[in-house]
Amino acid sequence: MRRYLSTMAARIQPTKFASILVIWSITLLYVLFQGGKTAFMLFIMVSVLIAYLIAGGLGGVRRAKGVRSFYAEQDKGDLLSAGGYLRVGLKVTIPGILPLPYVVVREVLKRHNGESWVFEESLIPSLRGLGELRFQTPVLERGTYTFSDTDIISQDIFGLVEHKGTFLAEGQFQVLPRAIYVPRWQLYERKSRLSGPQTSVVQSRRETT
Repeated sequence: MRRYLSTMAARIQPTKFASILVIWSITLLYVLFQGGKTAFMLFIMVSVLIAYLIAGGLGGVRRAKGVRSFYAEQDKGDLLSAGGYLRVGLKVTIPGILPLPYVVVREVLKRHNGESWVFEESLIPSLRGLGELRFQTPVLERGTYTFSDTDIISQDIFGLVEHKGTFLAEGQFQVLPRAIYVPRWQLYERKSRLSGPQTSVVQSRRETT
């Protein structure tokens, strides 16, 4: 418990953590020296608030997991060519006792050449801690793309403590070069220079640009 309290104190701003300790200490001293129902009720309310903050950090987003799925453009099959986009689905499971009002999910998509895109969306999980997030990538060029670790962030209803979890939902895909359909080729007859260009239909094997 001491280790957790020290970790939680590091995550909270020093002024906020000090304020919480000062308020709890004042209510405790108020009960010890003053007594009465008012002092006792005030101490109980502050203690319940602190217990709520601790319970929210013991589980929740720190043990979150996710499964990723891809949805290609309509009428284009499973292959994605340059100039297209991809729809991404992420199913998130957040274990814990207390329900969360909302969480913030941050995704990072990296390209093989070092480029990266950050996607950040809010998600309202169900009472069981289940939620699904869907977003769309920008127009992509050819290359290999990989999703890195996913960050999920939540706060208590008072905005005092921020809890952060990280999980890896594997996701990698490739974007093919643009395919250009060439129905006819301009051929020149080698026997005679005066014959001029001749157009014919050529059945060639599939190739990229």
